[in-house]
This record gives sequence, C-alpha cells and structure tokens, in this order.
Amino acid sequence: MRTLSAAMNAAIFSESSSEVILQLVAISHPLISTIYLCDDLAAHTSNGIVYEPENFTVQLPDDGADGIPNGLLTIQSVDRSYIESLSLALTAEAATVTYSLVLASTPDTVEVGPEVYKIRSLVFDDYNLSAGLSIDLPGDEPFPGIVFDPKNNPGLFKDF
Repeated sequence: MRTLSAAMNAAIFSESSSEVILQLVAISHPLISTIYLCDDLAAHTSNGIVYEPENFTVQLPDDGADGIPNGLLTIQSVDRSYIESLSLALTAEAATVTYSLVLASTPDTVEVGPEVYKIRSLVFDDYNLSAGLSIDLPGDEPFPGIVFDPKNNPGLFKDF
C-alpha cells in the first residue's frame, strides 16, 4: 500500500484542483545519453534533473497474478533522435525506463516510484514510438543459482 501526501490525495480525488500531477520518465542505457521526459507543456526540474516536455502515455504493467506483466510507453509526434537512440540501445542489453509521479508544486518529492522497467520491444511509425515494458521477474532467474555437477565439483561426488 502506497502512502501519498495530502496534496497528492487532494489532487487525485478532488473534482477540480489547481495542482498538476506530472509523469516523469527517464530512458537510460549505457550506449545512449539518458532521455528525460515529462508530460507537460513546459520543462520541469525534479531533484536537479531537467525533464523535457513531450507528449507521451504510459500504460503500467498489471499487478495481477495472471500472465506476464507487460506495459507500454507511447511517445506521440516522436522525434527521430529517440528512434535512433532506442534502436541502438536495443541491440545489446535492454534499455531501462524509470517512471515517477510528482506534483508540479513540489517536483523534488516523488509521490509514486521510481519504478524501473525494461524495454523489451520497440515499434514505431511516422507518428508514434511504442516501447513494450516489462519488469524483471524473480521466476526468470535460474534456481538454484549455482549448479553442482561432478565435472566442476568432483569433491562433492567422491565416494568416501
């Protein structure tokens, strides 16, 4: 259960509010410079980082137990540099998307997040860039982490 500030609760549950809820997205990968985006018409600074305005939507992965949790980041009217950067980033390891919610009046206070996702797929056309998001599942890790076999660990398999 998340604990939100009184201002965030008021902004979410009031019929009308002067408070603006901002989505902040950071797309990072070792091969590209980090892309910082916010879903507003103006740039915002949060914790010393300037997030550039961009038109995007985020569909977060489901919390349910059914299936693999997949989400979607869609950037409309996409800049060609995003396509080039993310295409380059997908050639090696998966790029990381960090998602947070803040209030415009208190941008240094992260209300939700930061939640970290991996970009698993990338689809783009003339107008949109869609990146498939997923989380790292513990079930994807090998168990046990170390395999003991006679070739690598002969002392464990010796007759006493």
